[in-house]
Amino acid sequence: MRKAVIITLAIAMMVTTVMAAPTVTAGNGLLRIQNAATMHKGALGFNLHWAGYPVGAYHYNDGEITTWDGIARLGAGWTPLVFLQLGVVPALAYNRPNTDTDPETGLWDLEINAKASYTKIPVLKLGVQVKTLLPVGSDAFFPEGYNNGLDVGALALVTSDFGDIMAFPLKAHLNAGYLMTGDDIDGADVTDYIPIGAGLEVDAKYVVLFTELYSNYPLDSDQDADFWVTPGIRLSLPFGMNFDLGMDFLILKQEDNPREDWYRTITAGVSWVSPEKKRVPMGDIAGNVKDTETDAGLVARLSYSGPETGVITAGSMGFKIDSLDPGIYTLEATADGYQNAKKTVTVMDGKVARVELMLGPRMATLSGAVRDRETDAGLPAAIRFTDAPIPEVKTDPLTGLYKVDIKPGTYGVEVSSEDYLPQTASVIVGAAGTTRDFDLIKKGMKIAFRGINFETGKAVILPESYPILDEAAKILKENPTIRVEIGGHTDSRGSDVYNQKLSQQRAEAVRLYLIQNHSVEPNRLLAKGYGESQPVAPNDTEENMAQNRRVEFTILGK
Repeated sequence: MRKAVIITLAIAMMVTTVMAAPTVTAGNGLLRIQNAATMHKGALGFNLHWAGYPVGAYHYNDGEITTWDGIARLGAGWTPLVFLQLGVVPALAYNRPNTDTDPETGLWDLEINAKASYTKIPVLKLGVQVKTLLPVGSDAFFPEGYNNGLDVGALALVTSDFGDIMAFPLKAHLNAGYLMTGDDIDGADVTDYIPIGAGLEVDAKYVVLFTELYSNYPLDSDQDADFWVTPGIRLSLPFGMNFDLGMDFLILKQEDNPREDWYRTITAGVSWVSPEKKRVPMGDIAGNVKDTETDAGLVARLSYSGPETGVITAGSMGFKIDSLDPGIYTLEATADGYQNAKKTVTVMDGKVARVELMLGPRMATLSGAVRDRETDAGLPAAIRFTDAPIPEVKTDPLTGLYKVDIKPGTYGVEVSSEDYLPQTASVIVGAAGTTRDFDLIKKGMKIAFRGINFETGKAVILPESYPILDEAAKILKENPTIRVEIGGHTDSRGSDVYNQKLSQQRAEAVRLYLIQNHSVEPNRLLAKGYGESQPVAPNDTEENMAQNRRVEFTILGK
Protein backbone atom coordinates (compact mmCIF):
# COMPACT_ATOMS: atom_id res chain seq x y z
CA MET A 1 0.00 0.00 0.00
CA ARG A 2 2.81 2.41 0.89
CA LYS A 3 4.43 1.66 -2.46
CA ALA A 4 1.24 2.48 -4.39
CA VAL A 5 0.88 5.76 -2.55
CA ILE A 6 4.45 6.77 -3.41
CA ILE A 7 4.04 5.88 -7.12
CA THR A 8 0.76 7.81 -7.30
CA LEU A 9 2.48 10.83 -5.73
CA ALA A 10 5.31 10.68 -8.29
CA ILE A 11 2.90 10.61 -11.22
CA ALA A 12 0.91 13.53 -9.81
CA MET A 13 4.05 15.70 -9.82
CA MET A 14 4.38 15.63 -13.59
CA VAL A 15 5.53 19.14 -14.40
CA THR A 16 9.00 20.62 -14.24
CA THR A 17 11.18 23.71 -14.46
CA VAL A 18 13.46 25.13 -17.09
CA MET A 19 16.71 25.27 -15.14
CA ALA A 20 20.08 26.18 -16.49
CA ALA A 21 22.02 24.35 -13.76
CA PRO A 22 23.33 20.84 -14.60
CA THR A 23 22.13 17.76 -12.77
CA VAL A 24 24.57 15.13 -11.56
CA THR A 25 24.39 13.64 -15.07
CA ALA A 26 25.18 16.88 -16.94
CA GLY A 27 21.68 17.63 -18.22
CA ASN A 28 20.02 20.71 -16.76
CA GLY A 29 17.40 20.21 -14.06
CA LEU A 30 17.51 19.59 -10.30
CA LEU A 31 19.91 16.95 -8.89
CA ARG A 32 18.80 13.68 -10.43
CA ILE A 33 15.60 14.85 -12.13
CA GLN A 34 15.99 16.02 -15.72
CA ASN A 35 14.42 19.12 -17.22
CA ALA A 36 12.58 18.57 -20.51
CA ALA A 37 14.18 21.69 -21.96
CA THR A 38 17.80 21.96 -22.98
CA MET A 39 20.25 24.60 -21.86
CA HIS A 40 20.44 27.68 -24.08
CA LYS A 41 21.95 27.23 -27.54
CA GLY A 42 25.73 27.05 -27.48
CA ALA A 43 25.86 26.51 -23.71
CA LEU A 44 28.67 24.58 -22.06
CA GLY A 45 28.00 23.10 -18.63
CA PHE A 46 30.27 21.38 -16.14
CA ASN A 47 29.39 19.79 -12.82
CA LEU A 48 30.98 17.93 -9.92
CA HIS A 49 28.57 16.21 -7.55
CA TRP A 50 29.14 13.86 -4.63
CA ALA A 51 26.47 11.50 -3.40
CA GLY A 52 26.81 9.25 -0.42
CA TYR A 53 25.67 5.66 -0.25
CA PRO A 54 23.29 4.02 -1.02
CA VAL A 55 21.92 5.98 -4.00
CA GLY A 56 25.28 6.89 -5.48
CA ALA A 57 25.01 9.60 -8.10
CA TYR A 58 22.22 7.90 -9.96
CA HIS A 59 21.91 4.25 -8.92
CA TYR A 60 19.60 3.23 -6.13
CA ASN A 61 21.33 0.26 -4.46
CA ASP A 62 24.59 -1.47 -5.12
CA GLY A 63 24.32 -4.88 -3.52
CA GLU A 64 26.53 -5.71 -0.58
CA ILE A 65 28.26 -2.31 -0.24
CA THR A 66 26.66 -1.06 2.96
CA THR A 67 28.98 1.34 4.71
CA TRP A 68 30.90 4.53 4.09
CA ASP A 69 30.99 4.95 0.40
CA GLY A 70 29.75 7.21 -2.39
CA ILE A 71 30.15 8.30 -5.97
CA ALA A 72 31.49 11.51 -7.47
CA ARG A 73 30.31 12.43 -10.92
CA LEU A 74 32.20 14.88 -13.11
CA GLY A 75 29.92 15.86 -15.98
CA ALA A 76 30.16 18.00 -19.10
CA GLY A 77 27.25 19.09 -21.26
CA TRP A 78 26.96 20.98 -24.54
CA THR A 79 23.95 22.35 -26.44
CA PRO A 80 24.93 22.62 -30.12
CA LEU A 81 21.34 23.26 -31.20
CA VAL A 82 18.50 24.91 -29.37
CA PHE A 83 16.68 21.56 -29.15
CA LEU A 84 19.63 19.18 -28.65
CA GLN A 85 21.89 18.66 -25.65
CA LEU A 86 24.78 16.19 -25.30
CA GLY A 87 26.47 15.01 -22.12
CA VAL A 88 29.28 12.79 -20.89
CA VAL A 89 29.64 11.86 -17.22
CA PRO A 90 32.44 9.70 -15.81
CA ALA A 91 31.81 8.49 -12.23
CA LEU A 92 34.45 7.87 -9.59
CA ALA A 93 33.58 5.62 -6.65
CA TYR A 94 34.85 5.55 -3.06
CA ASN A 95 34.24 2.52 -0.86
CA ARG A 96 35.35 1.79 2.68
CA PRO A 97 33.24 -1.12 4.02
CA ASN A 98 34.59 -0.69 7.54
CA THR A 99 37.22 1.15 9.44
CA ASP A 100 39.56 -1.84 9.43
CA THR A 101 40.06 -1.84 5.66
CA ASP A 102 41.65 0.60 3.28
CA PRO A 103 39.22 2.46 1.00
CA GLU A 104 38.79 1.48 -2.63
CA THR A 105 38.71 4.19 -5.30
CA GLY A 106 38.31 3.99 -9.07
CA LEU A 107 35.91 4.30 -11.99
CA TRP A 108 32.31 3.36 -11.36
CA ASP A 109 30.86 3.83 -14.85
CA LEU A 110 30.78 6.25 -17.79
CA GLU A 111 27.47 7.70 -18.94
CA ILE A 112 26.94 9.22 -22.39
CA ASN A 113 23.58 10.87 -23.01
CA ALA A 114 21.66 13.03 -25.44
CA LYS A 115 18.48 15.01 -24.91
CA ALA A 116 16.05 16.46 -27.47
CA SER A 117 13.33 18.88 -26.47
CA TYR A 118 10.31 20.72 -27.84
CA THR A 119 9.56 24.01 -26.10
CA LYS A 120 7.11 25.78 -28.44
CA ILE A 121 4.06 25.06 -26.27
CA PRO A 122 3.41 27.74 -23.64
CA VAL A 123 4.09 26.46 -20.10
CA LEU A 124 4.44 22.83 -21.17
CA LYS A 125 7.82 21.55 -22.41
CA LEU A 126 8.45 18.05 -23.75
CA GLY A 127 11.66 16.10 -24.11
CA VAL A 128 13.32 12.73 -24.39
CA GLN A 129 16.74 11.59 -23.19
CA VAL A 130 18.63 8.52 -24.35
CA LYS A 131 21.75 7.25 -22.60
CA THR A 132 24.18 4.42 -22.26
CA LEU A 133 26.25 3.38 -19.23
CA LEU A 134 29.56 1.92 -20.33
CA PRO A 135 30.88 -0.92 -18.10
CA VAL A 136 34.21 0.64 -17.18
CA GLY A 137 33.84 0.21 -13.39
CA SER A 138 36.42 -1.50 -11.20
CA ASP A 139 35.60 -5.04 -10.07
CA ALA A 140 36.43 -3.96 -6.53
CA PHE A 141 33.07 -2.25 -6.27
CA PHE A 142 30.94 -5.27 -7.20
CA PRO A 143 30.28 -8.50 -5.28
CA GLU A 144 31.92 -11.73 -6.35
CA GLY A 145 30.19 -13.22 -9.39
CA TYR A 146 28.70 -9.86 -10.44
CA ASN A 147 29.35 -9.02 -14.10
CA ASN A 148 28.93 -5.30 -14.87
CA GLY A 149 27.55 -5.02 -18.44
CA LEU A 150 26.41 -2.30 -20.85
CA ASP A 151 23.25 -0.44 -19.78
CA VAL A 152 21.01 1.39 -22.27
CA GLY A 153 17.99 3.50 -21.38
CA ALA A 154 15.64 6.32 -22.28
CA LEU A 155 13.60 8.85 -20.33
CA ALA A 156 10.44 10.71 -21.32
CA LEU A 157 10.47 14.22 -19.87
CA VAL A 158 7.58 16.57 -19.19
CA THR A 159 8.27 20.11 -18.01
CA SER A 160 6.17 23.07 -17.01
CA ASP A 161 6.93 26.56 -15.73
CA PHE A 162 3.92 28.05 -14.01
CA GLY A 163 5.71 31.38 -14.01
CA ASP A 164 4.52 31.66 -17.65
CA ILE A 165 0.94 32.12 -16.47
CA MET A 166 1.22 33.47 -12.92
CA ALA A 167 3.52 35.65 -10.84
CA PHE A 168 4.53 32.89 -8.41
CA PRO A 169 7.71 31.13 -9.70
CA LEU A 170 6.54 27.55 -9.17
CA LYS A 171 8.10 24.92 -11.38
CA ALA A 172 7.76 21.16 -11.47
CA HIS A 173 8.63 18.13 -13.59
CA LEU A 174 8.24 14.39 -14.25
CA ASN A 175 10.71 11.81 -15.61
CA ALA A 176 9.79 8.26 -16.56
CA GLY A 177 11.55 5.73 -18.77
CA TYR A 178 13.19 2.35 -19.17
CA LEU A 179 16.70 1.13 -18.30
CA MET A 180 17.81 -2.12 -19.94
CA THR A 181 20.74 -3.48 -17.99
CA GLY A 182 23.42 -5.83 -19.30
CA ASP A 183 24.52 -6.93 -15.81
CA ASP A 184 24.37 -10.53 -14.56
CA ILE A 185 25.17 -12.41 -11.37
CA ASP A 186 26.72 -15.82 -11.89
CA GLY A 187 25.22 -15.87 -15.38
CA ALA A 188 21.74 -14.85 -14.30
CA ASP A 189 20.54 -11.60 -15.85
CA VAL A 190 19.88 -8.68 -13.56
CA THR A 191 16.39 -7.30 -13.99
CA ASP A 192 15.68 -4.19 -16.06
CA TYR A 193 14.34 -1.07 -14.34
CA ILE A 194 11.82 1.72 -14.81
CA PRO A 195 13.42 4.97 -13.69
CA ILE A 196 10.71 7.29 -12.39
CA GLY A 197 10.92 10.62 -10.66
CA ALA A 198 9.25 13.96 -10.07
CA GLY A 199 10.23 17.29 -8.61
CA LEU A 200 8.97 20.67 -7.49
CA GLU A 201 10.87 23.92 -7.07
CA VAL A 202 10.45 27.56 -6.29
CA ASP A 203 12.96 29.83 -8.00
CA ALA A 204 13.61 32.96 -5.94
CA LYS A 205 16.18 34.30 -8.43
CA TYR A 206 19.43 33.53 -6.57
CA VAL A 207 18.03 30.83 -4.25
CA VAL A 208 16.12 27.79 -5.49
CA LEU A 209 14.22 25.53 -3.10
CA PHE A 210 13.31 22.10 -4.46
CA THR A 211 12.17 18.57 -3.62
CA GLU A 212 12.78 15.40 -5.64
CA LEU A 213 11.12 11.99 -5.50
CA TYR A 214 12.75 9.20 -7.48
CA SER A 215 13.31 5.48 -7.83
CA ASN A 216 14.63 2.79 -10.14
CA TYR A 217 11.65 0.45 -10.11
CA PRO A 218 12.64 -3.20 -10.84
CA LEU A 219 10.64 -5.18 -13.37
CA ASP A 220 11.33 -8.39 -11.47
CA SER A 221 8.24 -8.92 -9.33
CA ASP A 222 10.37 -10.62 -6.71
CA GLN A 223 12.22 -7.40 -6.05
CA ASP A 224 10.92 -4.36 -4.22
CA ALA A 225 11.95 -0.82 -5.06
CA ASP A 226 13.69 1.82 -3.01
CA PHE A 227 12.02 5.27 -3.14
CA TRP A 228 13.97 8.36 -2.17
CA VAL A 229 12.95 11.89 -1.46
CA THR A 230 15.51 14.71 -1.59
CA PRO A 231 14.72 18.18 -0.32
CA GLY A 232 17.42 20.61 -1.34
CA ILE A 233 18.61 24.11 -1.95
CA ARG A 234 20.55 25.66 -4.81
CA LEU A 235 22.47 28.90 -4.77
CA SER A 236 22.54 30.38 -8.30
CA LEU A 237 25.00 33.17 -8.98
CA PRO A 238 24.60 35.55 -11.92
CA PHE A 239 27.76 34.46 -13.75
CA GLY A 240 26.59 30.85 -14.15
CA MET A 241 27.99 29.26 -10.97
CA ASN A 242 25.66 27.05 -8.92
CA PHE A 243 26.07 25.34 -5.54
CA ASP A 244 23.76 22.43 -4.66
CA LEU A 245 22.98 20.71 -1.37
CA GLY A 246 20.37 18.00 -0.84
CA MET A 247 19.52 15.50 1.90
CA ASP A 248 18.47 12.08 0.60
CA PHE A 249 15.88 10.15 2.62
CA LEU A 250 15.00 6.52 1.95
CA ILE A 251 11.22 6.49 2.44
CA LEU A 252 10.37 3.07 0.98
CA LYS A 253 12.99 0.32 0.86
CA GLN A 254 13.29 -3.22 -0.37
CA GLU A 255 11.69 -5.59 2.09
CA ASP A 256 14.58 -8.06 1.88
CA ASN A 257 17.21 -5.36 2.47
CA PRO A 258 18.94 -5.89 5.83
CA ARG A 259 18.91 -2.13 6.45
CA GLU A 260 15.80 -1.43 8.50
CA ASP A 261 16.28 2.24 9.37
CA TRP A 262 15.66 5.11 7.02
CA TYR A 263 18.91 6.01 5.34
CA ARG A 264 20.03 9.59 5.19
CA THR A 265 22.79 10.65 2.83
CA ILE A 266 23.97 13.96 1.44
CA THR A 267 24.23 14.97 -2.20
CA ALA A 268 26.32 18.08 -2.77
CA GLY A 269 27.87 19.67 -5.80
CA VAL A 270 29.03 22.63 -7.76
CA SER A 271 28.30 23.40 -11.40
CA TRP A 272 28.85 26.11 -13.98
CA VAL A 273 27.02 26.95 -17.20
CA SER A 274 28.37 29.44 -19.68
CA PRO A 275 26.17 32.54 -19.43
CA GLU A 276 23.77 33.06 -22.27
CA LYS A 277 24.75 35.87 -24.56
CA LYS A 278 21.76 38.11 -24.62
CA ARG A 279 20.59 38.49 -28.16
CA VAL A 280 20.09 42.10 -29.06
CA PRO A 281 16.87 42.55 -31.05
CA MET A 282 17.78 43.82 -34.52
CA GLY A 283 16.18 44.24 -37.92
CA ASP A 284 17.14 45.48 -41.38
CA ILE A 285 15.83 47.91 -43.97
CA ALA A 286 16.30 47.15 -47.66
CA GLY A 287 14.94 48.65 -50.84
CA ASN A 288 15.49 50.92 -53.84
CA VAL A 289 15.47 54.57 -54.81
CA LYS A 290 13.93 55.01 -58.28
CA ASP A 291 12.98 57.63 -60.85
CA THR A 292 9.20 58.05 -60.94
CA GLU A 293 9.16 58.50 -64.71
CA THR A 294 11.58 55.81 -65.90
CA ASP A 295 11.48 53.41 -62.91
CA ALA A 296 15.28 53.26 -63.16
CA GLY A 297 17.37 52.93 -60.02
CA LEU A 298 19.08 56.08 -58.77
CA VAL A 299 22.22 56.80 -56.81
CA ALA A 300 20.94 58.86 -53.89
CA ARG A 301 21.84 60.11 -50.45
CA LEU A 302 19.67 58.25 -47.95
CA SER A 303 19.28 59.43 -44.37
CA TYR A 304 17.35 57.56 -41.68
CA SER A 305 16.17 58.63 -38.26
CA GLY A 306 14.41 56.81 -35.45
CA PRO A 307 15.89 54.68 -32.65
CA GLU A 308 19.13 55.05 -34.63
CA THR A 309 20.21 57.71 -37.12
CA GLY A 310 22.62 57.68 -40.03
CA VAL A 311 23.33 58.45 -43.66
CA ILE A 312 24.24 56.03 -46.45
CA THR A 313 24.56 56.16 -50.24
CA ALA A 314 21.92 54.12 -52.01
CA GLY A 315 23.21 52.54 -55.21
CA SER A 316 21.35 52.19 -58.45
CA MET A 317 20.87 48.48 -57.66
CA GLY A 318 19.38 49.17 -54.22
CA PHE A 319 20.44 49.55 -50.60
CA LYS A 320 20.41 47.71 -47.26
CA ILE A 321 20.81 49.04 -43.73
CA ASP A 322 21.79 46.21 -41.37
CA SER A 323 21.41 45.62 -37.64
CA LEU A 324 19.05 48.39 -36.59
CA ASP A 325 17.24 48.62 -33.27
CA PRO A 326 13.57 47.79 -33.78
CA GLY A 327 11.22 50.75 -34.04
CA ILE A 328 9.75 53.29 -36.44
CA TYR A 329 12.18 54.93 -38.87
CA THR A 330 11.81 57.83 -41.30
CA LEU A 331 13.86 57.58 -44.50
CA GLU A 332 14.60 60.55 -46.76
CA ALA A 333 16.22 60.20 -50.18
CA THR A 334 17.85 63.08 -52.05
CA ALA A 335 19.49 63.19 -55.48
CA ASP A 336 20.65 65.98 -57.77
CA GLY A 337 17.87 67.17 -60.05
CA TYR A 338 15.15 65.36 -58.07
CA GLN A 339 12.67 66.26 -55.41
CA ASN A 340 13.26 64.71 -51.99
CA ALA A 341 11.13 61.73 -50.98
CA LYS A 342 10.29 60.50 -47.47
CA LYS A 343 8.83 57.27 -46.17
CA THR A 344 8.16 55.80 -42.74
CA VAL A 345 8.87 52.11 -42.07
CA THR A 346 8.61 49.85 -39.04
CA VAL A 347 11.66 47.70 -38.26
CA MET A 348 10.90 44.46 -36.39
CA ASP A 349 13.28 42.03 -34.72
CA GLY A 350 14.66 39.48 -37.14
CA LYS A 351 12.76 40.96 -40.10
CA VAL A 352 13.78 42.90 -43.20
CA ALA A 353 11.58 45.93 -43.83
CA ARG A 354 11.20 46.52 -47.57
CA VAL A 355 10.78 50.06 -48.87
CA GLU A 356 10.83 51.81 -52.24
CA LEU A 357 11.37 55.55 -52.53
CA MET A 358 10.29 57.14 -55.81
CA LEU A 359 11.95 60.45 -56.71
CA GLY A 360 10.29 62.83 -59.13
CA PRO A 361 12.30 65.45 -61.01
CA ARG A 362 13.01 68.56 -58.98
CA MET A 363 10.43 71.20 -59.90
CA ALA A 364 10.84 74.96 -60.33
CA THR A 365 8.19 77.65 -60.40
CA LEU A 366 7.43 79.63 -63.54
CA SER A 367 5.19 82.57 -62.68
CA GLY A 368 4.23 85.96 -63.97
CA ALA A 369 1.36 87.87 -65.55
CA VAL A 370 -0.26 88.32 -68.95
CA ARG A 371 -1.28 91.93 -69.59
CA ASP A 372 -2.52 94.28 -72.26
CA ARG A 373 0.54 96.04 -73.74
CA GLU A 374 -1.28 99.37 -74.02
CA THR A 375 -3.32 99.51 -70.78
CA ASP A 376 -1.26 97.16 -68.56
CA ALA A 377 -4.51 95.46 -67.50
CA GLY A 378 -4.43 91.74 -66.63
CA LEU A 379 -5.85 89.40 -69.26
CA PRO A 380 -7.57 86.02 -69.14
CA ALA A 381 -5.12 84.00 -71.20
CA ALA A 382 -3.89 80.48 -71.94
CA ILE A 383 -0.22 79.51 -71.85
CA ARG A 384 0.62 76.49 -73.94
CA PHE A 385 3.98 74.69 -73.84
CA THR A 386 4.79 73.88 -77.45
CA ASP A 387 7.68 71.44 -76.90
CA ALA A 388 6.83 69.62 -73.66
CA PRO A 389 3.87 67.49 -72.49
CA ILE A 390 2.80 70.02 -69.86
CA PRO A 391 -0.89 70.82 -69.44
CA GLU A 392 -2.07 74.23 -70.60
CA VAL A 393 -1.93 76.89 -67.91
CA LYS A 394 -4.72 79.43 -67.42
CA THR A 395 -4.22 82.88 -65.95
CA ASP A 396 -6.42 84.40 -63.32
CA PRO A 397 -9.12 86.17 -65.42
CA LEU A 398 -9.09 89.28 -63.21
CA THR A 399 -5.40 89.78 -62.53
CA GLY A 400 -3.78 87.92 -65.41
CA LEU A 401 -1.44 86.16 -62.94
CA TYR A 402 -0.30 82.57 -63.47
CA LYS A 403 1.94 80.02 -61.72
CA VAL A 404 3.09 76.52 -62.67
CA ASP A 405 5.66 74.05 -61.25
CA ILE A 406 7.74 72.39 -63.94
CA LYS A 407 11.18 70.86 -64.33
CA PRO A 408 14.03 73.33 -64.81
CA GLY A 409 14.87 73.78 -68.48
CA THR A 410 14.14 75.77 -71.62
CA TYR A 411 10.61 75.75 -72.98
CA GLY A 412 8.81 77.11 -75.99
CA VAL A 413 5.52 78.76 -75.00
CA GLU A 414 2.61 80.34 -76.82
CA VAL A 415 0.42 82.84 -74.97
CA SER A 416 -3.01 83.58 -76.35
CA SER A 417 -6.01 85.63 -75.30
CA GLU A 418 -9.22 86.43 -77.14
CA ASP A 419 -8.91 89.42 -79.51
CA TYR A 420 -5.14 89.54 -79.03
CA LEU A 421 -2.37 88.33 -81.28
CA PRO A 422 -0.73 85.13 -79.94
CA GLN A 423 2.75 85.62 -78.58
CA THR A 424 5.47 82.97 -78.73
CA ALA A 425 8.60 82.97 -76.67
CA SER A 426 11.44 80.82 -75.39
CA VAL A 427 11.46 80.70 -71.58
CA ILE A 428 14.43 79.51 -69.50
CA VAL A 429 13.32 78.12 -66.13
CA GLY A 430 16.14 77.95 -63.60
CA ALA A 431 16.36 75.72 -60.54
CA ALA A 432 15.42 78.67 -58.33
CA GLY A 433 12.38 79.49 -60.47
CA THR A 434 11.68 82.16 -63.09
CA THR A 435 9.30 85.11 -63.40
CA ARG A 436 8.16 85.97 -66.90
CA ASP A 437 5.50 88.49 -67.90
CA PHE A 438 3.80 88.64 -71.27
CA ASP A 439 2.40 91.86 -72.79
CA LEU A 440 -0.07 91.07 -75.53
CA ILE A 441 -1.01 93.28 -78.44
CA LYS A 442 -3.88 93.32 -80.89
CA LYS A 443 -4.42 94.57 -84.40
CA GLY A 444 -4.75 98.34 -84.59
CA MET A 445 -3.16 98.93 -81.22
CA LYS A 446 -0.94 102.00 -81.11
CA ILE A 447 2.15 101.96 -78.92
CA ALA A 448 3.73 105.36 -78.43
CA PHE A 449 7.42 105.76 -77.71
CA ARG A 450 8.25 109.18 -76.39
CA GLY A 451 11.72 110.46 -75.63
CA ILE A 452 13.23 109.39 -78.94
CA ASN A 453 15.36 112.42 -79.66
CA PHE A 454 17.01 113.49 -82.90
CA GLU A 455 19.51 116.17 -83.81
CA THR A 456 17.68 119.46 -84.33
CA GLY A 457 16.14 119.65 -87.80
CA LYS A 458 17.65 116.28 -88.71
CA ALA A 459 16.80 112.56 -88.80
CA VAL A 460 19.88 111.54 -86.81
CA ILE A 461 18.94 109.54 -83.66
CA LEU A 462 20.74 110.64 -80.51
CA PRO A 463 22.43 107.83 -78.52
CA GLU A 464 20.34 108.65 -75.47
CA SER A 465 17.34 107.31 -77.38
CA TYR A 466 18.79 103.86 -78.05
CA PRO A 467 17.31 102.20 -74.91
CA ILE A 468 13.82 103.29 -75.97
CA LEU A 469 14.32 101.85 -79.44
CA ASP A 470 15.69 98.65 -77.90
CA GLU A 471 12.46 98.32 -75.92
CA ALA A 472 10.57 98.69 -79.21
CA ALA A 473 12.71 95.93 -80.70
CA LYS A 474 11.79 93.72 -77.76
CA ILE A 475 8.12 93.95 -78.71
CA LEU A 476 8.97 92.82 -82.21
CA LYS A 477 11.02 89.89 -80.94
CA GLU A 478 8.30 88.82 -78.52
CA ASN A 479 5.87 88.85 -81.41
CA PRO A 480 8.01 87.58 -84.30
CA THR A 481 5.18 87.35 -86.81
CA ILE A 482 3.58 90.79 -86.54
CA ARG A 483 3.96 93.69 -88.98
CA VAL A 484 4.04 97.21 -87.66
CA GLU A 485 3.82 100.70 -89.00
CA ILE A 486 6.43 103.09 -87.62
CA GLY A 487 4.70 106.47 -87.53
CA GLY A 488 6.70 109.66 -87.15
CA HIS A 489 5.01 112.74 -85.61
CA THR A 490 6.14 116.38 -85.03
CA ASP A 491 4.84 119.45 -83.28
CA SER A 492 3.45 122.42 -85.20
CA ARG A 493 6.58 124.50 -85.46
CA GLY A 494 7.65 124.78 -89.09
CA SER A 495 5.66 124.39 -92.28
CA ASP A 496 3.43 121.40 -92.98
CA VAL A 497 5.64 120.31 -95.88
CA TYR A 498 8.76 120.56 -93.80
CA ASN A 499 7.25 118.67 -90.86
CA GLN A 500 5.87 115.97 -93.17
CA LYS A 501 9.25 115.41 -94.78
CA LEU A 502 11.11 115.46 -91.44
CA SER A 503 8.69 113.00 -89.81
CA GLN A 504 9.06 110.58 -92.75
CA GLN A 505 12.84 110.76 -92.55
CA ARG A 506 12.81 110.17 -88.81
CA ALA A 507 10.45 107.15 -89.18
CA GLU A 508 12.85 105.76 -91.79
CA ALA A 509 15.76 106.28 -89.35
CA VAL A 510 13.96 104.26 -86.65
CA ARG A 511 13.17 101.51 -89.17
CA LEU A 512 16.82 101.35 -90.22
CA TYR A 513 17.98 101.20 -86.61
CA LEU A 514 15.75 98.18 -85.90
CA ILE A 515 16.90 96.39 -89.04
CA GLN A 516 20.61 97.05 -88.56
CA ASN A 517 20.87 96.70 -84.79
CA HIS A 518 18.19 94.08 -84.03
CA SER A 519 17.98 92.09 -87.26
CA VAL A 520 14.26 92.71 -87.68
CA GLU A 521 13.07 91.58 -91.09
CA PRO A 522 12.55 94.67 -93.34
CA ASN A 523 9.21 93.43 -94.63
CA ARG A 524 7.76 93.62 -91.13
CA LEU A 525 8.43 97.34 -90.83
CA LEU A 526 6.57 100.15 -92.68
CA ALA A 527 7.81 103.72 -92.08
CA LYS A 528 5.33 106.59 -92.52
CA GLY A 529 5.58 110.27 -91.62
CA TYR A 530 2.49 112.15 -90.40
CA GLY A 531 4.06 115.55 -89.71
CA GLU A 532 1.93 117.66 -87.41
CA SER A 533 -1.36 116.20 -88.62
CA GLN A 534 -2.12 113.93 -85.61
CA PRO A 535 -1.36 115.85 -82.42
CA VAL A 536 -2.24 114.28 -79.08
CA ALA A 537 -2.12 117.63 -77.24
CA PRO A 538 -2.46 121.34 -78.16
CA ASN A 539 0.77 122.86 -79.42
CA ASP A 540 0.56 125.71 -76.94
CA THR A 541 3.25 124.79 -74.41
CA GLU A 542 6.63 123.14 -74.47
CA GLU A 543 5.26 120.16 -72.52
CA ASN A 544 2.39 119.63 -74.98
CA MET A 545 4.65 120.00 -78.00
CA ALA A 546 7.01 117.35 -76.46
CA GLN A 547 4.06 114.94 -76.34
CA ASN A 548 3.33 115.53 -80.01
CA ARG A 549 6.94 114.78 -81.01
CA ARG A 550 6.77 111.02 -80.92
CA VAL A 551 7.21 107.71 -82.73
CA GLU A 552 4.25 105.32 -82.69
CA PHE A 553 4.03 101.63 -83.50
CA THR A 554 0.70 100.67 -84.99
CA ILE A 555 0.04 96.93 -85.17
CA LEU A 556 -0.94 96.04 -88.73
CA GLY A 557 -1.42 92.32 -88.10
CA LYS A 558 0.50 89.20 -88.97
